[in-house]
Amino acid sequence: MSAAEIRGLGVVLGIFKRRKPKALRRPTGLGPDGALLYDFIEDEIEAYRNQDQGKFWPRNHHKIRPVAPQATKILDPAHLEEFYVHWMRVNGDGPPGVGPEGWPAASAAARRIAKDVDDYGRGRMMVRFVLLILFGCDDEGDLPAGAVLDPTELSENMALLQQLRAYTSMPNQWDKAAQFAKFAHHAPRLLQILRYLGYRHDTRSIKEEYYDKTDLTFWGALLVCILDPETRDKVLADLLSDDTVLPQKEGQLDNLARLLEAVDTHITHRSPAFVASLQALTARHQQRLDGTEAAQFAQTLGLDFGQDKEWTIRIQLAEQGSGNKPLLVLEIYALATIGWSVLIKTDEGRYSQRQDHVTQNDLGLDKADSLLCLPDWLRGLSDPHGLRFDFDSADIRAGRKRSNIKSLKAWLQN
Repeated sequence: MSAAEIRGLGVVLGIFKRRKPKALRRPTGLGPDGALLYDFIEDEIEAYRNQDQGKFWPRNHHKIRPVAPQATKILDPAHLEEFYVHWMRVNGDGPPGVGPEGWPAASAAARRIAKDVDDYGRGRMMVRFVLLILFGCDDEGDLPAGAVLDPTELSENMALLQQLRAYTSMPNQWDKAAQFAKFAHHAPRLLQILRYLGYRHDTRSIKEEYYDKTDLTFWGALLVCILDPETRDKVLADLLSDDTVLPQKEGQLDNLARLLEAVDTHITHRSPAFVASLQALTARHQQRLDGTEAAQFAQTLGLDFGQDKEWTIRIQLAEQGSGNKPLLVLEIYALATIGWSVLIKTDEGRYSQRQDHVTQNDLGLDKADSLLCLPDWLRGLSDPHGLRFDFDSADIRAGRKRSNIKSLKAWLQN
């Protein structure tokens, strides 16, 4: 039985008892800011009972955020703890503006929400991985490095979390590797967290196909560890080990190979163990790239993308006689984690297929058997479904070489 299953069973059996939200009495004589915070607290307490999020926050978050750092001056200790609990629930972030006077409430709030992080209804946006980064503890205890003991350390951990979440994609993180290197002193503690969680940033019970293998907080933490010589070899060995069982592991190892290639110039000290692991990972990644349907398609058509290992192709087809209004979009990616997809959109609905998996079929179409045979499949839609594509006016984007476009046009028209 997994750790997540044990925790879930413990909640059912009452081993890890949740503290019931108190009915807190609102003080009199509140100003506008105080009334705003109390409205938020009361709404979230009621929503928590129903395992949901309240309606006040979505409508007023822009008003609450500027006031939140002043909560210690507005709320009494009991209400302050309640505010921090629900702030973390709806934000998935640490409590703002915590000083010495607010630390007892923040610490107590962290211990409370720790019991809910694997329950989306109650924990909402806060996840175990983030809670451990911020406070160094969960419902099972403290990290070997210890729980966070003061607001100064919490503030430092919040700055780390802000850096991990500062960019909108993994390539953007890699481009700013020098900024992540400034947080390398956090790497040993991050390694403890990653190992404790078995390198799973999401410990809730979800299907493997829904697991987010591109979570930026997780990959930011890995980047910090990769940039630190003391943790680099350990992280790489852990992830390559057969003992580390991960959702969509091959896809995650593809991401790791891309990370290491992107930040190669920032890795100065290379131990023999690191070099061996890197060679094994690179070979594994290349084998995955070469074995994709997209790679075989590009080889068959003789497409040339030079040194670009992450090439993409995008083709738009309009309906005959409709001008330039796109009827079909075909996207082909070199990355094994993405592959190829086709989308047909009409007034009657949509047809969407990602490789051999049909995700939407309002039009009642038979599935396309392969990428290479796609033009024949599209022509076969003419009579039974009235879908007639203008192959001659295809809009094709396929790297910098015009020969690629010529080859793809010939493939479409053949």
